[in-house]
Amino acid sequence: MRTDDTAPDFGWLKQIGNEINKAGEGVILAAHSLGASLLLKYLAENIFPKSLAGIFLLATSFRSGKEEWKQGLKLQEDFAENLPEGTPIFFYHCRDDEEVPFNYLELYRQKLPTATFREIESGGHQLCNSIDLVANDIKNL
Repeated sequence: MRTDDTAPDFGWLKQIGNEINKAGEGVILAAHSLGASLLLKYLAENIFPKSLAGIFLLATSFRSGKEEWKQGLKLQEDFAENLPEGTPIFFYHCRDDEEVPFNYLELYRQKLPTATFREIESGGHQLCNSIDLVANDIKNL
């Protein structure tokens, strides 16, 4: 994605929104790492008039802290209340993720108790470059 250093979110949310708005009804959204947390942020802060079949989030980061550069990337405290109702949400995270701490999964579990959480024993940040588990969940929607 292109970066706009003058925007608090680096212009990334607008780009995500532009791509999502091109999608039809019943779209499946999937994202990884920072992109996954930005997808949540976009969906919680914008009205998406179309139905979603599911949201699949892999190794989802959770921005916190008071550094100025993080402020436009952080989820609002009530983000979970503003996500599209009735849309299945799945989280996937490997215990040995070297980039995004595994305990972030618990932070999301506290905010989104009705989501499905897949704890993967090993696979690192890239899930061993395998998304078979994700693909199976998508097939079973």
